[in-house]
Amino acid sequence: MSGRQRPAGRASGLVAPDGHPVSYQVGRDNGLSRGYLRACLLLLVAEGPVHGYELLGQLRDLGLPRPDAGAVYRTLRSLDEEGLVRSWWSSSVAGPARRLYRITLAGSGCLECLTSGLEQNHGHLSCFLDRKRSLTRRDHTADPAGARPIVRGLTRAP
Repeated sequence: MSGRQRPAGRASGLVAPDGHPVSYQVGRDNGLSRGYLRACLLLLVAEGPVHGYELLGQLRDLGLPRPDAGAVYRTLRSLDEEGLVRSWWSSSVAGPARRLYRITLAGSGCLECLTSGLEQNHGHLSCFLDRKRSLTRRDHTADPAGARPIVRGLTRAP
C-alpha cells in the first residue's frame, strides 16, 4: 500500500454552517448498483443474440449514460462463466470476428429474480422520492418554529 487513503467522497463545493466541507459519493453509474448492470445485460441479451459493442449503446437507454466498456465486458465474461449467457465467435465479411451473446435458461431465471428485486426497489425508491417531494414542499411553506433542514445553511466554498 502506498500510504495514501482514498477519499470517501468527492467534494461538492458546499460548506456546512460549521465550516466543514460537505462531501458526497459520486459514481459513474448515477448510484445504480453493479447488480443493475447485470440485470440490464441479461435483459438486452434476452432480446436476442447481440454483440458486446452493441450493448454499450443500448445500456444508455436503460439509464447508464456512460457505461464503462471494461466493466461491461468483464460482466459479460462473468455471466458466461456462470452459465447465464452463452457466447460464440461470429465471423464477419466486413471485419474481424465478433463475439455474440445469448441468454440461457438459467439466465432467464436469474433475470426474473433480478426483475423482482428491481420491482421491490422501485417501490422503495418511489416512497423515498414521495417523502422527499413532501419535505421540499413543506420547506417552501412558512415554518413558525423556524426549523429548517440543515441543507438551507449550506453555502458555496470560497
